Amino acid sequence: MSLISLIATDKFISFMSDGRMSDGDEILSGNYKKITKVNDNIIIGIAGNLGASKILNENLHLYDQRNARSFAHSLFGELGNGVIHKEMHILVGGLDESNQIYYSGFSQFSTELIEINPIKYKPALNFATTAINVDCEISNQDRLKMLIENDFQNVLKLKGAKGIQEKLNAQVSMIDNSVNTKTFHEYVRK
Repeated sequence: MSLISLIATDKFISFMSDGRMSDGDEILSGNYKKITKVNDNIIIGIAGNLGASKILNENLHLYDQRNARSFAHSLFGELGNGVIHKEMHILVGGLDESNQIYYSGFSQFSTELIEINPIKYKPALNFATTAINVDCEISNQDRLKMLIENDFQNVLKLKGAKGIQEKLNAQVSMIDNSVNTKTFHEYVRK
């Protein structure tokens, strides 16, 4: 499984992905960008089947791009609830209709769109990752949480978030050969 992480505060959302695309044990690319900045307000991260990811990336213009929430809802309406049969995990983030930081996620089997608005949480900080591909005692989500707790000092800035995400990527690449240390980064500021 590809690694895509995001860190969201009430001021920004930061997405990072690794660059390895594989099919089982076969490495297809070491430099594949799994995150796309759709416009100034929307970022999407797609992990999973290469063919399905490429088709989706080529057709992002077909989805409602008014804001990150409308984009996520239109994607989920087309791709959620087992509609597609290829493994996919999708994270969408950016600014919602009220110009607030927002993110959501789902897989091809999700029956509901999981939505987060970090401003509702104190401190206004939230995060998400795609799942790890190997049996491991600690999930990517828990790894990211520990890295944030170790580095977090009152206010997390974008540069600090990016550094934390790079550390997560390096750690996961050491235990999961479907992840490499080549990273891609995109962000949206409020």
